[in-house]
Amino acid sequence: EYLHKNTQKSIYLMSQPINDISLLKTLHSKGITEVAFNIEMFDMKLAKQIMPGKAMKNNLFEYYDSLKKAVSVWGNTGNVRSVILLGFDDLKQFSIGIRQLCELGVFPILSLFRPCSGTKLENYISLDEEETLDLLLDEGIEVIDIEKEGEETIVYGMPMEELQEKA
Repeated sequence: EYLHKNTQKSIYLMSQPINDISLLKTLHSKGITEVAFNIEMFDMKLAKQIMPGKAMKNNLFEYYDSLKKAVSVWGNTGNVRSVILLGFDDLKQFSIGIRQLCELGVFPILSLFRPCSGTKLENYISLDEEETLDLLLDEGIEVIDIEKEGEETIVYGMPMEELQEKA
């Protein structure tokens, strides 16, 4: 609340799913301007292997429920987001998941997975950027923006038909 009143800067909350609508409303009224509950991958079996703590604590229903409630508080103008890692889900599951997020009014942030050396996934072969962009376009996902943060590439996208509706 202090930051919001004294700086007028946006305050972005990234957390585990919050299913309590009254808490979401309180956060909004206290100055939180944007929220994210990051699903990261739609394949929950794979998620339990790669990120067991997170996957065991929350399931997709909890994420979708929290995101839907957050959209009811912050609206569907891009202030409710979820990061999805590109390179884990099969293309059909990925496409369905992105469309479901967009139907809820959630702005998906697509982050191309890049394994770090010295980790269990260091030999995981991730998609390259061109291949990823081609796959997205083939699935009808329009790339809105691409940001580079060091070695990480973040792709912002949504289904083409939704973009046409907003135009």
